[in-house]
Amino acid sequence: MKSKLLDVIACPKCKDHLEQNSNNLFCPCCNEYYSMQSGVFRAKRNKYYWGEIDQKKMQDLLKNAREVGWFNALQGLSKDIKDSILGYVTRANRADWRFNLPLNRHARVLDLGSGWGQIPFLLTEVYDEVWSLEYIEERIDWQQVRKEQEGIENLYLVQSNVTYLPFLDETFDIISMNGILKRIGLAEMESNVRDLQLQVLSDVLRILKPGGYLYVGIENRIGYNMFMGAYDHSGMRFTSIMPRWLADQYVKNFKKNSYRIEGSQHGYRTYTYSPPGYRKLLSKAGYSKIDLYWVTTSYNNPFAFAHIKHNNKIVPYYKQIIPGNIIKKFIKLVWLALIRMGFMRLFSPYLLIYAHKGK
Repeated sequence: MKSKLLDVIACPKCKDHLEQNSNNLFCPCCNEYYSMQSGVFRAKRNKYYWGEIDQKKMQDLLKNAREVGWFNALQGLSKDIKDSILGYVTRANRADWRFNLPLNRHARVLDLGSGWGQIPFLLTEVYDEVWSLEYIEERIDWQQVRKEQEGIENLYLVQSNVTYLPFLDETFDIISMNGILKRIGLAEMESNVRDLQLQVLSDVLRILKPGGYLYVGIENRIGYNMFMGAYDHSGMRFTSIMPRWLADQYVKNFKKNSYRIEGSQHGYRTYTYSPPGYRKLLSKAGYSKIDLYWVTTSYNNPFAFAHIKHNNKIVPYYKQIIPGNIIKKFIKLVWLALIRMGFMRLFSPYLLIYAHKGK
């Protein structure tokens, strides 16, 4: 692991090469020492907790996973928690976004904000070398437990903030940001959210090899579900379609508890964008080619997807949905007509985005 680190890991501060010094990794420029802890390179420890279940339950789950195995520990969760996260943690299609990329078994792949780790674990089955970066300690520890129990040797774990990428320039062929771009504003509460997103996207471009791809799975700010009252990642309804300043005041004044995060959210900081907005954001960050795909049912559960310009490719999916009474049949006909007219180009709830780094 340490020899592999020297080829990939950079000093988190100056981005220079690290050297091996006894059992530690050393930056001669910054005079900083880094070491492996429990099989994880920990570049930056977390200051907050974020997760689908609260921190105490997650710590108890980790303890149980070490004793009875990670899958058995999940099965032992209470029914309400298990029903909400089991598919998310174990679903076999979580990394199906890769089918829109050129196949290269020898690619070096990085998953940023990897959470429970299902995506990097799936990627180890098709790529020779996979790196997983996660900021929350309990989540990266969960991945380490699972990695050891499954005997996976081509997965490398890093604990760090996405605003603090400890990797050398032009290191990865593919980088995944599944569901993480919208949460970047929570990483540094004092910074402007859009500026912080641009900073991270530019840093991701730095560590991509020429010709490499960034994948982003994310919600559409103006997805039709948002107008129908779906919860935004602020934990509130309709905030994504409000002007930013109004959403910020709305969250500050009416949100009683932070969404999935222990600690103050300080207003509206989970920015998403429309399809044209994502193109503009990624272009400004320096990416040369940007392709957007609609996906259903979501980027975390991709069942069907196609390029956003192909209106009719989504029609067969909705045609197979069996209508009920005459009202539902009428709604289905209207819905299919809207799709053929290009409705999903702007209003698809979820998007798969692919951004290319020119050679």
